Amino acid sequence: MWIAENKACHVSALFVEWSVSDRLKIFLYRWAVSIAGTKQPPTEIIRGGEESYSNDFYLVRLKLSPSSREFRAKSLLPEGVEGIWFGQDHVGHEAVVPNWALPEMYFAWEHFYRSLFIDGVSAFRFVLYHFTGYARYIRWRETFYQFAYNRKRLARRDRITILRYFFQEYVKDNRFSVTAAGLAARLYGTRWVLHPKHDESHAYYRLLLNSLVQSGDIIRQHDRFFIDAQALETIAAADESDRRHRDNIWYQRILAALTFGLILVGAPQAFFNGMAALQRCC
Repeated sequence: MWIAENKACHVSALFVEWSVSDRLKIFLYRWAVSIAGTKQPPTEIIRGGEESYSNDFYLVRLKLSPSSREFRAKSLLPEGVEGIWFGQDHVGHEAVVPNWALPEMYFAWEHFYRSLFIDGVSAFRFVLYHFTGYARYIRWRETFYQFAYNRKRLARRDRITILRYFFQEYVKDNRFSVTAAGLAARLYGTRWVLHPKHDESHAYYRLLLNSLVQSGDIIRQHDRFFIDAQALETIAAADESDRRHRDNIWYQRILAALTFGLILVGAPQAFFNGMAALQRCC
């Protein structure tokens, strides 16, 4: 792999002959970068809030491995793709990936469109995505789903339900912590943020979590909440109370069944006794 030096990037590799597939990949990569150049990202990327509704830009990355994020493409040059190379120091340097090195690179793209974030790893699909206007379809679909979601009632969870949730998540990860807003998002999904009752639900869970802090069941550090050992005793007491409640209901049902059985057994006898008494009177 060669990365041609532009200003401060030094890497080298062996030159290889271009095959048909390499030429096709080079063509697609350069085409995709040229498309991304029509919607350049701003200096600061806004990922949330009302200001993000004006987003409409692409990011294209060329990577040495699927999980890395070394090179951010910016524009095309006759000899290659110009952009920013991030080394091990995570500092960006202006550099050029030459055309013959493109087939050895992994491709990834990102589209920030309104409040949406859409990404992929195929240059061909990115080209199709751009020319079909698929982002608008996703936007319309998400708007419809959000409209349907907003008509739902956000059922509130009680203290014990939330405490059990903390315990279950702690068993999975003993470093588990969450904010009030993060807890609501976990319970209702990310669409909760745009629900008309968003502020009310956020205030409710913030108050509920602070209540659990006051009772010693969870601990608060800044805006994050962690479960405490006291929660096990509280959950055990709640489980015992639930068991007693279920037992009482079961006993009441048995008593009702026995009473109904006695009525069924005694009713015919009472009927015949009544008929016999009536005949004697007559």
